[in-house]
Amino acid sequence: MADQCFGQFKLDSNSVLLRDGDAIHVPPKELQLLEILLRHRGRVVSLESIEKEIWPRQQVSYASIARCVYELRKILGDQDRTIVVSVPKKGYRFGLPSSKRTAEVAGSTALKVAQASTRAYSDFIEGGRQANSGTFWGLQRAVELFEKACEADPEFVVAHAAIADCVLFQSMRGYVHPAEALGIGLARTAQALELDAGLAPAHAVRGWFYCVADDLAKGFASFETALSLDPEYARGVMYYSFAQRLAGMRAESLETAYRAVELDPHAFLHRRGLAWRMFCCDMPEEALEIERGMVRDYPEDAEAHGALGIYAAFLGIHDEALKATERAIQLADNLPGVMTLHTYALARAGRHDQARALADSLQNEELPRAPRSHLAMTYVPLGDHDRALELLREARDEKCPWFRNARFDPRLEALGTDSRLLALFEGLP
Repeated sequence: MADQCFGQFKLDSNSVLLRDGDAIHVPPKELQLLEILLRHRGRVVSLESIEKEIWPRQQVSYASIARCVYELRKILGDQDRTIVVSVPKKGYRFGLPSSKRTAEVAGSTALKVAQASTRAYSDFIEGGRQANSGTFWGLQRAVELFEKACEADPEFVVAHAAIADCVLFQSMRGYVHPAEALGIGLARTAQALELDAGLAPAHAVRGWFYCVADDLAKGFASFETALSLDPEYARGVMYYSFAQRLAGMRAESLETAYRAVELDPHAFLHRRGLAWRMFCCDMPEEALEIERGMVRDYPEDAEAHGALGIYAAFLGIHDEALKATERAIQLADNLPGVMTLHTYALARAGRHDQARALADSLQNEELPRAPRSHLAMTYVPLGDHDRALELLREARDEKCPWFRNARFDPRLEALGTDSRLLALFEGLP
């Protein structure tokens, strides 16, 4: 096969993948998949064809193909699925054109990425790789790289949307104060949409920020716009599921989460989101099983272990819960938001003195900080409902992304009839 160029990448005639001239290691199956997609550039390659070429003498499940796709996307920094494009129930196609001159044949998001300057594109791809880590330093570095991409190419609309998306997750994890994140998120998505009103990712993340700002009407309108522009945008579908849950649409939220996973089965966010929807829909055992699978698939991911610990603790499987949350703390380098998960597991296990001491130590306002909604959950099994409610009030006042969801969190069942809890959510749309 002749040299194939796309963005900052080149797959040469010797099947060596180069990024800005430097060779990148690509495992054999992922390399085969890339070659197949490039050979059929612009056309859908069926699941059956992929299976036949990569596993010629084996019968494999769709999960094996999806895992191969997932790994290739990681190598390419394809967090928005604009390079390896999923075609539901059919297969995959290569999304980027071979050159900027043929970019008009690509989808809208892929087009914007392909048309960016080489420097901006390089920073964008590396920013995506950093963002996918989900860590404090990874997200911080991602924002810096996306900012550089915007400086190198001020009309690189996708980079503006990516900054907003990163800041959203920084806020959720306590890395950025919620009020600051809200301002940045709305400003960046406004910039993106001024440059391109048809960019689905910008509408989707803007919808989430509107929901955080208690403007559900604008939030839902943004999601509907995003999904009308790109009905197969799995990340937007999962964000829409979040919003439905915040609005009290329990059954609809769960159904939408299933849809997101169907569109992109191995995306970390989508599987995590589905587990949380299940937990809030009285399906903790099912949520636990998903997180056990997440830990098997991502053994070095702190969030996977932390979420496993929450569900196990809630179900009274204390040894598993404590082991999981202890591992989460190790992997997250003692970040306060992750440590709140351990305090909850300790409290549920009856180790109240340890739990209270740790929870009290996490009250500081320095960044990174413990999200107030997370911290509130610790004090419920400790029987300190006053402190739990105080923290929830702080979460409400500072527009914590998790606040609205707290009213559906099974961990607050003991407060269900407390008039003070009902008053916190009174008047919310």
